[in-house]
Amino acid sequence: MEKHHKIFDDIIDDFLSMGLPVNKSEQVDEFKIFSSEIKRGEVSFRILVLFDLYEETVVVSIALSHAVPPEKRKAVIELINLINYYLDTGHFTVCPETGIVMIKDGIFVVDDSLNKQEFNRFVKKIINDAHVFFPLINDQALSNKKPKEMMTNFLKENEHLWK
Repeated sequence: MEKHHKIFDDIIDDFLSMGLPVNKSEQVDEFKIFSSEIKRGEVSFRILVLFDLYEETVVVSIALSHAVPPEKRKAVIELINLINYYLDTGHFTVCPETGIVMIKDGIFVVDDSLNKQEFNRFVKKIINDAHVFFPLINDQALSNKKPKEMMTNFLKENEHLWK
């Protein structure tokens, strides 16, 4: 179990080295958990990091800090499906009951150690995806535009991101 505490400490150190706050840290059953947060303009995100001690996986979940109104959820779900399709990712989702939009992904801990460079790239990638797409998703929740039109315009305006 000592190795798991070291791995979890490494995960926390990685977040701190990126200038991200580390809020409450706790162990719940076989999971060690902590949270963090990011604010970017009008959009803020909550980050939940879960380390499964037995499966030796780390799951990072980033959620918009507010729910999508019920009347906008269908359009937001359609936009998220387009994001996942065009970008060949399945990590964006919205909870139909609560309207919370999130992106989540996981990484395995190999040979009882955390590859810090790989983990840092993993965390930066998921945070970057949140920075890029949460504002678009938030705009969808606040507008009456068609999701396909929003996605088409977004892809044209941000073509440089995919090259």
